[in-house]
Amino acid sequence: MTTTRRTLPAPIAVGGVWSALRTLLPPVRALRFWIVQAGVLSVALIHDVVLVDVPGPSHPFGVADAMTSAFLLVPVIYAALNFGVRGSVATAAWATALIIPHWWLMHTLTRTHLTIELGNLAVLNTVAIVVGQRVESEQRARHRAEAALDIARTASMRYQSLFEQQPAPVIIADSSGTINEINTAATRLFGPIPPRTMLQDVLSVTVAEMRRAQPPCLSLHTVDGAQRLFVPTAHTLDVNGHRRLVQIVLTDVTDQHRRQEEQRAFSGRLLAVQEEERRKLAQDLHDDPLQNLMYLTRALDDLSEDASLPAGLVPTVRGGGELAAEAATALRKVIHGLRPPVLDDIGITSALRQLVADVRKRSTLAISLRCSGTENGLSPDLKLTAYRIVQESLNNVVRHAHARHAMVRVRFGNPLTLTISDDGRGIPPSLGPADGPRPGLGLIGMRERATLAAGTLRVSERSPHGTIVQVRLPSSQGQGHEGPENAEHRRGACG
Repeated sequence: MTTTRRTLPAPIAVGGVWSALRTLLPPVRALRFWIVQAGVLSVALIHDVVLVDVPGPSHPFGVADAMTSAFLLVPVIYAALNFGVRGSVATAAWATALIIPHWWLMHTLTRTHLTIELGNLAVLNTVAIVVGQRVESEQRARHRAEAALDIARTASMRYQSLFEQQPAPVIIADSSGTINEINTAATRLFGPIPPRTMLQDVLSVTVAEMRRAQPPCLSLHTVDGAQRLFVPTAHTLDVNGHRRLVQIVLTDVTDQHRRQEEQRAFSGRLLAVQEEERRKLAQDLHDDPLQNLMYLTRALDDLSEDASLPAGLVPTVRGGGELAAEAATALRKVIHGLRPPVLDDIGITSALRQLVADVRKRSTLAISLRCSGTENGLSPDLKLTAYRIVQESLNNVVRHAHARHAMVRVRFGNPLTLTISDDGRGIPPSLGPADGPRPGLGLIGMRERATLAAGTLRVSERSPHGTIVQVRLPSSQGQGHEGPENAEHRRGACG
């Protein structure tokens, strides 16, 4: 087996060697470095003069033999402080090269003198390495700190720029609710905010409420006197590991909310017009075509019993009467589907019983109806909304669920609660929750009716299989219920 050896390209290898050498070479381009070397030379010359020209164990200025070499520590330490280990080691080597030759200039070289000299040189070179490395370590740490400071300064400037240029109003408050800072957009919205102003005084909410998963929608008065709707988004910021701030971004949804309200009002008006047209059509079909069919049925029955009628025409007349009766029955079903008369005449409980009975007749589904409470005080609009939702839910069960059993539970009260469950194959993904993809038109209509009545509709899977539709509709008079006819006057929460 052969092995291949990976080699670096020549330019890269040379560049690496040159970088390594640059870390060892002394700073020869610095003028101060050469001044330091001249100082080393001066100390060495003075040392030679003291030892050679003024011999003796003790000299006039109290300088002992071989002690003047200790003054070389001054330029070595200066070089270390200014140039790091490169300058200090080079200076120490230069001092060593100057001190050693003077030994041959001395008249007598004692062992004590040599020991002191060697000790001084050892200390000199050790100090050069240790102090030089320490200085370089401090310089690297300082450079890292400066780089980190530059990064932090850049990040702070960038954040401040983004903070001020943010088109949405931004408010920063501490954990106690005191506002620390606002951006330009917030200043334009609320005007100048004095120091130590509390968040609750500006937004009418506390910091604890802002930290909720879904903070409340805010209706705020601007500095120009207008009232606008905002959706707040709160983010918690940790400063220095112990101080916690809350950044609140306000998204203006006034126009979006107005369009949604207009759309809901339009949908409510469409439903109201549709129901009114259904009512009129059902009334017209009942008053004219159905009555004519009933008259025709009785007339044909009477004619079939007339003795003067030829015997050959009796079967034909009786067949015509049966056909007219079947047409009348079919027309009654159409009228009932358009607007069940029993809903207006007797109440929603009887209408739902009739609806369940009709579904049993036209399908193999076993349906049970359970009602609790009393339906007194329900408005006609609320009755119709509840009936249409149950009707559409049962139609979905018959058409799509392939279920064998279904249950309709009605609990009268505030709110009015409807629960329709089945044991079918379960809800398809396209008919999932409100935020699911592409819900069916029937479910859209049910949800729209519930929303127009200020209620909620939730569709979920039933364990172990099947679907559950849960509807909650406010039913107390004067507490938020309103029908499709006056839906355009609704002013609900955000969204």
